[in-house]
Amino acid sequence: MLAIVAGALIVSAIGPTDRLTWWLEVAPVLIAVPVLILTVRRFPLIDAPVLEEGRGYDVRLRAVLDEEQFPGPLRLLAFWRRDWSIASDWYRWPLVSE
Repeated sequence: MLAIVAGALIVSAIGPTDRLTWWLEVAPVLIAVPVLILTVRRFPLIDAPVLEEGRGYDVRLRAVLDEEQFPGPLRLLAFWRRDWSIASDWYRWPLVSE
């Protein structure tokens, strides 16, 4: 993800129409990315007392979109295009209690 953001910043820096506007648009990203990198490692996924020490756990995540919450045109598209997936696959990460 970091590589994608860096690549987008590099591509956007090539010949912008107005360099000041480019800096004003990019500055929030340059401030937010380091803050996110520094805080994500300290973000607790679950309280440690809940886990049994030395036991392995799996964290599973899946995203699903509710068609009823779509705006009208997207709801119509989702109705006619059943091959359009509105649910992701399951993603799994091992979690070991320390």
